[in-house]
Amino acid sequence: MTRGKLISTLVAIVLSVVFLVIAFRRIEFGQLVETFRTIQWLYAVPFVAVTWVTFWWRGWRWMKLLRATHRLRLRDVFGPMMVGFGFNSIFPARAGEFARPLALVKQANVPYTTGFSSVVVERIWDILALLFFFILCSFFITFDDSISYAYGDLTITPATLEGIVRKVSILAGVLLVGSLTMLSARCRNLMRWILHRLPLLPEKVRATLVALFDSFALGFEALRRPALVAQVAFDSLGIWFLTGLTFWIMALGFPGFEMTVGHAMVFLVVTCLMVSLPSAPGYWGLYEVGGLIALKLVNPQIDESLAMGYTLVVHFLQWALVTVVGLYYAGRIHVSVKEVPSDVELKT
Repeated sequence: MTRGKLISTLVAIVLSVVFLVIAFRRIEFGQLVETFRTIQWLYAVPFVAVTWVTFWWRGWRWMKLLRATHRLRLRDVFGPMMVGFGFNSIFPARAGEFARPLALVKQANVPYTTGFSSVVVERIWDILALLFFFILCSFFITFDDSISYAYGDLTITPATLEGIVRKVSILAGVLLVGSLTMLSARCRNLMRWILHRLPLLPEKVRATLVALFDSFALGFEALRRPALVAQVAFDSLGIWFLTGLTFWIMALGFPGFEMTVGHAMVFLVVTCLMVSLPSAPGYWGLYEVGGLIALKLVNPQIDESLAMGYTLVVHFLQWALVTVVGLYYAGRIHVSVKEVPSDVELKT
């Protein structure tokens, strides 16, 4: 492990530990144990089943994003996608985002840079879908502006959350504009011109950089087709709605825990915002704080031990599923964490 990777890993682990301490500092462990004793675990079955459906739907969406340049089958992309999720759950620094296109190279011989750029496009759609659901929830759920929930030095209010959403919206807009520029022939030619004229580099190196850039640009080709864009937009909304629905389903297994579908969507958006920060493998700590914040915002009177018990259960079920399936496909496709990302041989 390089020094830079080591530092980023340590920072992520420290951040997650801090948030775990924050999350548990006001929890009564006796009440938390009692919460676990009363859970109706039968509801974990539909929770896992619907979660599995969302994974297949994600694979279908990724296949569509790659269809502009590669004709792939669902089974060609599903394994590499799960490798990415699995690596994110057990390795730091979001290694899964780099392992995913590597697995696609080995599974379907898609150039690494093309696969990686398609993942970037997919993440943009995810952000846009989450923002849509947050805005939609704001029409049906009223957050009391007087609500202020503190975790140590961290104070969360509805205004705080709205500020975070605005920043994410700006980021999504920048990424979207950047993606659209990759479709412009003038922008691509300008980039090639710049790469060809980089000083102090041999001609062979500059030619390689141009080839990598062209391969990377292919991952954005799906944005040229309006019909395909509409399909991917529908898929993104459907995937995240089903994901939110899984939280509502599992809530039925917690006696005394009332959650509407709207509350489940708020839980989804807030936890996703929290895990976007640097964290240790599996997003432990950030996820728990995000879950508690979301549940307190929609129901300030909720018992914190119950809220923590629920958040831990849904987090563990998701983590266990992606870890087991991801490691299975990593072994099947022969993807090693040592290859991610610095030792990857980019195919052009």
